Amino acid sequence: MESAGRAATWQRAGEGDRTTRAADLSRRDVGSRAHPPEDTMRAVIRHLLTDTDPAAFAPDDPEKFVFLVQMLAGPSDGPGEESFQFEVCTPGWLLERTRREGPVNGRHQVIVEHFNWSALEIYFQRLVTRCWGSDWNEVATKLGRYGYWEFEDYTPRLETD
Repeated sequence: MESAGRAATWQRAGEGDRTTRAADLSRRDVGSRAHPPEDTMRAVIRHLLTDTDPAAFAPDDPEKFVFLVQMLAGPSDGPGEESFQFEVCTPGWLLERTRREGPVNGRHQVIVEHFNWSALEIYFQRLVTRCWGSDWNEVATKLGRYGYWEFEDYTPRLETD
């Protein structure tokens, strides 16, 4: 296992000595860092909802907590919104969970060192800024890689005569 101070080296087969630092990989995200064309669909956050009051949240153990955030986002150029759900948790809570359950999947989780609602709002804003595409479905699919999209795995029912 790599130590926290050393960067892992990654190499793709067939690319010779081309290497990438793990820190560079962690900064990559869905959507490109390049500026998208002007006619590109973008998302905006309509609401951030949570099962706790952010102004009054004081977990029993500030190093071991979890709570739900529901982000309602929609296209920036029109009405509508869809739900994306995230579990915000600490490493301590995850450790406790893995000790209880064994290996767990970390999809749709935002891992924080401590509770800071302002930092979470910035995180979610940056997330939607990075997710753009040619239509809303493409944008929502990208957002769904991070939060559980209400239409994930949805397939329209085909009408039969």
